[in-house]
Amino acid sequence: MTSWTDPLVIATLFVAGIAGVAILATILSDRRKELIKIELERFEEHIVPPPPPPPPPHSPAESQWSIRVKPNKTMEHCVVYVGETQIPTARASSHPLEIKITAGGAENFRIPVYVNPFGEGEGQLIVVKDGKKARKKQRFRTIPDMTVH
Repeated sequence: MTSWTDPLVIATLFVAGIAGVAILATILSDRRKELIKIELERFEEHIVPPPPPPPPPHSPAESQWSIRVKPNKTMEHCVVYVGETQIPTARASSHPLEIKITAGGAENFRIPVYVNPFGEGEGQLIVVKDGKKARKKQRFRTIPDMTVH
């Protein structure tokens, strides 16, 4: 019977440990590649809805700031919150609070004037969700300002 101090046993256990670490690293790397990465941009955009008669139900609300969401993978049910308020997309659709963004695409979400995105400190928390799953959280003031002056 061999002993735990036998050089052959030690070498075998060492090689098995290295192989296990390599397999685990490969699995974690593959999982990381599957994650959605989302880039956020903010820009000043003065939108005023048309005057009466009342605008159609899906026309834009008055807004001063917009947030652009740019995912690296398709998001089927993208929604954006500023603090506790869900904000509408810039594109008119039957579901103005939710939209599909294809891989490499982008969508703008307009912040209504009654929502103050600046808040205290670094601003309100912006949460981007795909359905019910939060995919990105970032403070408004830390989002790059892409406004052209």
